[in-house]
Amino acid sequence: MDKYEDMHTIVFCGDMNGTLIKERNNSHDKKLAKFIKANKLNVHQEMITKSTPTFYHNDGKSTSQIDYIFSNNDVINTAMVMQQDPINSSSHLPVIANLTKRLKTEVKKGKKSHTTYKLLWEKTDKKEYRNVLNQMIATCNWNDSDVNEKVNQLTSILHKTADKVVPKKLIKLTGFKKSLAKS
Repeated sequence: MDKYEDMHTIVFCGDMNGTLIKERNNSHDKKLAKFIKANKLNVHQEMITKSTPTFYHNDGKSTSQIDYIFSNNDVINTAMVMQQDPINSSSHLPVIANLTKRLKTEVKKGKKSHTTYKLLWEKTDKKEYRNVLNQMIATCNWNDSDVNEKVNQLTSILHKTADKVVPKKLIKLTGFKKSLAKS
């Protein structure tokens, strides 16, 4: 909050694990009230005066309003709790807001996933490597290409042969981590 509040409109929304209902006053409720006051956040009046339950306990007996939308300025025009929908399997109801202005949003590009392997040349079956390499070389038409194209073709063949035949050891994963368990 401190870093961005002077330069940006900040909107908080979701499950706050505390309520602004006056009748309740447990530790979560006190922390929520303190957070709102300390950060000078605005809560749309409809969220307080209507006090519609947004959370339904699994026992079916208790409910509370713990889902809210707050902002650090008057950007919230209207706010309301949506009605339960048959496709919503959550114990929470959605809370929506209509804002007074468009908020600038950016989609940050994440790191591309990259996996690095060490080729284990010493464990390579040399006979199989020669056979695969010879088969790939035999499929190329070397007569109709210039030297640069031949070098590119040969480089590609060497890479493909290594991919097929040379054992690998994983040494680095970046970006999205995926399971390496054998299926």
